[in-house]
Amino acid sequence: MEVAVLALLSVLAGIGFSVLRRPDLGAMAFWTSACVALFGAAICNTLLSIGDAAWILPISHALRTAYPAMLLAGAVAYAGHRVPRWLIPAALGLGGVEGLAVLVGHPELGRGIGLALEPTASLGAAFYVSRAARGPDASASQRALAPVMVGIAVLAVVTLLGSVPGAAISIGFVGGWAVVVPILLAVQIAAVGDRVQETLRSSQEELERRVEERTAELRESEER
Repeated sequence: MEVAVLALLSVLAGIGFSVLRRPDLGAMAFWTSACVALFGAAICNTLLSIGDAAWILPISHALRTAYPAMLLAGAVAYAGHRVPRWLIPAALGLGGVEGLAVLVGHPELGRGIGLALEPTASLGAAFYVSRAARGPDASASQRALAPVMVGIAVLAVVTLLGSVPGAAISIGFVGGWAVVVPILLAVQIAAVGDRVQETLRSSQEELERRVEERTAELRESEER
């Protein structure tokens, strides 16, 4: 069982990193990889629920922390800023430390690290996407990004406070994540799609303006 789980997690890691290496995807590269990381955390949670698998805690917590960190990275990219290269490795490392703290008998320290990292990253993501959605031309999906990410932050706090460190997350919390995460992903896809359409529309308008200017110049030269 352990070997199969590690193999599956390795495949997921490969998928996540391959997506991150696609700069043309922009924010969606980070947000898609975030979902892959969360799916890996769900696999770890399943393993914890069916047997004694404490050894997987550092991996589980690292993946759980990677999710909001990648939300933040995607939000930074979505807002048109450069994503710090240290962000995701730092999140993975601190998440691993969180899991190790629980593993060696310091559950409250692990919970504290999680409370400091996961909601903060999600709220940071909400801040960046809210700034990017300012203006009268922002679509409904672009405006919805920030509230849903705030909901992710709240759900992270409730999950961390309501779960026993080192044990599997209860089915109720898992159900909450299973509802909210697909909603966020759908809003992210719609918002990015709207952003692409805006860019294409602006490019078309600029091209038409230049054509009109050039046509006017040619007419003036012919009249002379």
